[in-house]
Amino acid sequence: MHPFNVIIILIGALSGLTVVKIQPMAEFSITWLDALKMLLAAPPTVLLLCGMELLMSPTNLKWHYPSFYSNPIDLSQPLNLMFTVGWVLTASGTVGITVGTLMIIGSFNVPIFAFIVQAFILGGGIGSLLGVKLATIVFRSKMKLDS
Repeated sequence: MHPFNVIIILIGALSGLTVVKIQPMAEFSITWLDALKMLLAAPPTVLLLCGMELLMSPTNLKWHYPSFYSNPIDLSQPLNLMFTVGWVLTASGTVGITVGTLMIIGSFNVPIFAFIVQAFILGGGIGSLLGVKLATIVFRSKMKLDS
């Protein structure tokens, strides 16, 4: 596993521990429906970004299938970064929802807004991962198997 991937995903997971600090602001409202919208909007966004990369990069350089062993900041391989970001958001949202649930079980007061924000983050992570998977299918002529 590439060490940068490990570090960045751990930081994402640790950021999920901030669930108890999240408080609603009067001018910022987010609902469960917004979390669902994030899940549905992320895959087409990833496809759009990959399409833009194809148009902007006229080279015949092939993309490697994303993995944890790849360098996520290699700009010639856009799917690796999106793959890592998807896992960071998924880790953060999962840890946040888990910690919030455990705190409620332990009789701590956790606002429902904190769960909605974490679900929004989790939706973005899962949506990004789905988008990366879709991109490997849609742009399969651009993909190259590692040998």
